[in-house]
Amino acid sequence: MASTPKNTPLDADISKNALAAGICGIILSGLMCAGRVASRRIKKQSLDASDWTVVFGMICGWGICAMIIYATTQGMGRHIQSVAMTDPTLAGPQRILQGLIAVECLYVVSLGSIKISFLLLYRKIFPGKGFRILTNVLGAIIIAWAIAIFWISIFSCAPVSAFWTFSERPTAKCINTLQFYIGIWVPNIATDIIILGLPQSKIWKLQVGIKAKVGLALMFLTGSLVMVASIIRFTTLFEIDLNDSTWSISTLGVWTCVELMIAVASASMPVMRPLLQRFIPSSVQRALHTTKSGSNSTNNARSKITLSSSNGGGFGYGKKGLGSRRGQQGEEFERLPDDENKVQTFAMGHIDRDSDMERAVARDSKGRETIMVTKTWSMRSREEEVN
Repeated sequence: MASTPKNTPLDADISKNALAAGICGIILSGLMCAGRVASRRIKKQSLDASDWTVVFGMICGWGICAMIIYATTQGMGRHIQSVAMTDPTLAGPQRILQGLIAVECLYVVSLGSIKISFLLLYRKIFPGKGFRILTNVLGAIIIAWAIAIFWISIFSCAPVSAFWTFSERPTAKCINTLQFYIGIWVPNIATDIIILGLPQSKIWKLQVGIKAKVGLALMFLTGSLVMVASIIRFTTLFEIDLNDSTWSISTLGVWTCVELMIAVASASMPVMRPLLQRFIPSSVQRALHTTKSGSNSTNNARSKITLSSSNGGGFGYGKKGLGSRRGQQGEEFERLPDDENKVQTFAMGHIDRDSDMERAVARDSKGRETIMVTKTWSMRSREEEVN
């Protein structure tokens, strides 16, 4: 058996850390996933594939946290010498090692599902053939990684039972545990970096204010917190000693729950705006809207714009002098200065006064930008309030 580490009493017990991490992981990931579903309901949208993959990943994460909670009752968080005093046959530590195999299998399935959820969400938000091909390739890599690690986790020893049966280890053939965990971590962190970078190139090309770009970029970068947890979890792998497994894998269990909890939260945050707005006071929302509108009104005062009706029921637009083309039914006009209420009034032609359209999508001549426009029609004037 391994000797007790220096400065660590034989009767030391850190099982409460793993127990707290397991309970918090189940509760907080459940709340974040529920918030995601609630946001869909608020917008009257049905759940799509990106939602279901997060739910599946969360359920796998719950299984991991449940096993870690159970492991604390079998001696995890205590030195194996201390456990042997009350469990001479070491049945508890053997069950912990059996559970470790299941944890590793569920770990890659859970993380793989959440990564796929990110890609599915990106495909929905950012259209384009090239972008779709890139997400397909990355998705295939993630699935292949998860399948490979799943089976290697099960057959890491020959015979398989040698992984948790101490008496069989001298004659068994097992893979190097540390090298195995490094093999899991490197592709994991590499795909995380790529997933984080995918939307950034699209966001910084949007024709919106710098504050809006920074806000969107930060929202999608919440996934970087998963990388931080993953790196910390990776450092704990170097402390694993299977001869003192009950003690050495306790910290690994803590950071496994934390990583999965953050992964579910990061995948849910980008679609939780409708729910969050329910809890933001209306006065704060008005203040933010006024600040945004005031910032927009300080831009170049007058610019020539072309509006033309499109087949999709929206309006194509482009700034004159920037290489965009007029629509066949377009009318050029100058943007008038915004009034105190931030309502922009335009004289527009070729638009049905009796149109019941309240929201439309405005795109440039190449279809790269999208803005939402709310229209209010009257007999004497036509006003557009740009949200």
